[in-house]
Amino acid sequence: MTVFDSFVSTDYTFLRLNKGGLLGNSINTSYAALGVFKERDGENQFNQNMTTVDSDATLHIRPDEPYLNLLDFNVVGHGISHSGQDYRIVGQTTGRGGINFDIIEHYRLTLRREQLVENES
Repeated sequence: MTVFDSFVSTDYTFLRLNKGGLLGNSINTSYAALGVFKERDGENQFNQNMTTVDSDATLHIRPDEPYLNLLDFNVVGHGISHSGQDYRIVGQTTGRGGINFDIIEHYRLTLRREQLVENES
């Protein structure tokens, strides 16, 4: 059973970003998709001399999303739009399954709220 079997998938838009520019990160291209979106509280957690900052949200995406191939399976630094809010992807982990954990079942994206702008050109 995968995360997609256990939770409801919702619409999101992957935003391929141009980094920097006069107005900050700008949206180059967008791709509509479905994933499991979870809102977070963004609070800090302290654990044995380590500080971990929770994300504003997480998104579980399918490993066969076409835009992943375009970016060599590394989407950190790009963006997500969900329910009218933009997020920058600040982390990516791989969720594995199968008998020997040899199957990639999903990617978990760590998201931070950020205002993104349309491409400047």
